[in-house]
Amino acid sequence: MEGVNIKTKPVIFVLIFVIAIVASVSSISAASIELLDDEHPERGAILTDIEKSEAVNQLTVKNGDLLSSQSKGTYIKTGLRQKLSLKALAKNYEGKDIKVTSVLWTFSDGTKSNKLTTSKTFAKTGWYSVKMKINATGSGSYWGDKYDNLTWEGSTKTFKIYVVKQPDLKVTKLMRSVDSKNNVAAIRLIIKNFGTVDSKATQVKVWYESKSLKKYTKTVSVKPIKGVFYKKVLSNGKYVTKAVVKSTQVDIQFKIPAKYQNQIKYVHIDPNNKLSESIKSNNKIRF
Repeated sequence: MEGVNIKTKPVIFVLIFVIAIVASVSSISAASIELLDDEHPERGAILTDIEKSEAVNQLTVKNGDLLSSQSKGTYIKTGLRQKLSLKALAKNYEGKDIKVTSVLWTFSDGTKSNKLTTSKTFAKTGWYSVKMKINATGSGSYWGDKYDNLTWEGSTKTFKIYVVKQPDLKVTKLMRSVDSKNNVAAIRLIIKNFGTVDSKATQVKVWYESKSLKKYTKTVSVKPIKGVFYKKVLSNGKYVTKAVVKSTQVDIQFKIPAKYQNQIKYVHIDPNNKLSESIKSNNKIRF
């Protein structure tokens, strides 16, 4: 650096630092995004490798719980022989909606599906996995460059599935009535066990949205309910396996002013979490 004015050294160092940063950004950008396709400019920029924090792969779960743990990461818990439904979604990107254009589901047992919403039933307990590979489009920007739209190609995420043999209680019917003469509100619940294991005795709690009516909250006991069992029946000349689902009826009486009966808002099966169930997310019902 001999012969260089001491006042210019900081400027040179700053320039070197800026060049290094630009080079680093360029290499990351090149690895994560393709330039606009001259032949198909309407496709926008193609993102092929998204950072984990910006991954677009998301899903919703029916007949299962989407959980997370330190050792297993994000995983889905469902019951043996219960129909697990998975729907492919795309996470919001830069405040803009992303539309999934196609999806490929690949389960670890070798089965595949290309439906946006797919269903799967497991005949054995244990750990499985499903790989969700999606193509999606949306609008946004990348490293400050504005594009009309972005295209995700083959964005992939794998989820683990834990299949268990446990009970699964769910309210399938609810009726309310009022005996205006005696000023008593009555609720009748039909609770079914969709799991393959008999449930233990538990409780059902009913309460109100209004804090002023909290004193009318009531908890009642529910007897054990038999689990699902399967039998072969003759249908159209062929024997098919049919599930037999058991249920129980719960009647709850409330000595409250009749005008408050429509403010009963919540039912919670097993409110103290004493049952070990395959699916817990369907235990609390708002009506």
